Amino acid sequence: MIMQQYQSWNMDVEDVFACGGIPKKNPLMMDIYANVLNKKVTIIDSEYAPAIGAAILGSVCGGAHQSLNEAIESMKEPVLYEVTPDPEKVKRYKKLFSAYKELHDLHGYKKARIMRNVGKLMEA
Repeated sequence: MIMQQYQSWNMDVEDVFACGGIPKKNPLMMDIYANVLNKKVTIIDSEYAPAIGAAILGSVCGGAHQSLNEAIESMKEPVLYEVTPDPEKVKRYKKLFSAYKELHDLHGYKKARIMRNVGKLMEA
């Protein structure tokens, strides 16, 4: 859904990276993402990607590096593994995604009140 939102804003996402506990511990989920998105997903061996991103920006602002590319090359974390889409799985997930999107829109937009009420049950 996030990728579709980017596309609706005419933003082309060329590279998909994932990091943290879930990508490192759940290759099945990364396989699903690669096939739903129909894009290669690169899993980075990092638990602290947001902090590293902030450090990269800070190093350029502070003058430790002359450019973002230089800072990235100096500070990036290693690739743990990559997952490429499987054309047969892409076809199957495309069919499933259209049903998922209908459910998402129904419960997320049209009947959001129902989902809020379900969430309130957890508070009781």
